[in-house]
Amino acid sequence: MVADDFNFDGSTDIAIRNGNNSAYGGPSYDVYVYNISKRKFVLSDELTELATTKLGMFSVDKARKRLITFEKSGCCWHQTTHYAVSPGRGLYVVYSLVEATTSDGKNVEVTTSSLVGKKMKSKTKLYPVNSYYK
Repeated sequence: MVADDFNFDGSTDIAIRNGNNSAYGGPSYDVYVYNISKRKFVLSDELTELATTKLGMFSVDKARKRLITFEKSGCCWHQTTHYAVSPGRGLYVVYSLVEATTSDGKNVEVTTSSLVGKKMKSKTKLYPVNSYYK
């Protein structure tokens, strides 16, 4: 079990491991948020999906009020995604980093996307593998 304030409302929420159903057979979780008015834990479909479809349980960045997930496809494609939590809007992506090794294995294409206003702005740069993965 993992206990933390996943939706940043000041109440402790819980995530209960439900098996190895996340990517690459990693741990998966049912995530329950504490509902103050009902005075009980309620299953969060959005947070459960994050803790099941990514690489295990998400990280909690309390300082920036973000949930962070990781994904990969083999050795050569990795993605880190930061989500904000909004009571009226639910989860939404505010930042993404994608690292993809080129087919020749010589470079890494790095794409960063950030939410600016209401639109995602992306930048892509190419780095030599040897200097990027020092």
